[in-house]
Amino acid sequence: MKSFLGWSLAILLVVCLQGSLLQFISLFGIKPDLALVFVIFAGMVCARQQSMIIGFFTGLLYDLSNTGLFGFYTVLFFLICTYTGSIQKKVYEDSVFLPLLLTLAFSAISELALAICIFWSGMPALDLKNMLARSFIHIFYNIIITIPFLFIGKHVKKLADTQ
Repeated sequence: MKSFLGWSLAILLVVCLQGSLLQFISLFGIKPDLALVFVIFAGMVCARQQSMIIGFFTGLLYDLSNTGLFGFYTVLFFLICTYTGSIQKKVYEDSVFLPLLLTLAFSAISELALAICIFWSGMPALDLKNMLARSFIHIFYNIIITIPFLFIGKHVKKLADTQ
């Protein structure tokens, strides 16, 4: 029960921070995707089924708080947690390189999938040069916030494991 309550509060906090506080550190209107980094971390520290639930509800809340392609982040975060939850027992828990690599990969996949969905939906899109520039900044931001997020997350996990 403590785990459920703790993860529920974490999901709420991450989605609220994503929609409010991160606006202040945006660069050219681009802000880091804290929710994406959160679901990667959740997938690495939780069992597969638990991480899938965390990914689904994080994506659902994220979709509800955003305008645009409803359901995109629900499916994306669910799939990310499914994958990271399936590999979490095969990787070294204290690795810093793997979360950075996963953040890079999933940020790039997210940007590509979003561009494809925008194209298919007929929404007005940016030109390719601007889209690539925005994607690189977004991916770079996500990698930068992964480092402190891992540090904080690992300490929180250690505290939760001792109780």
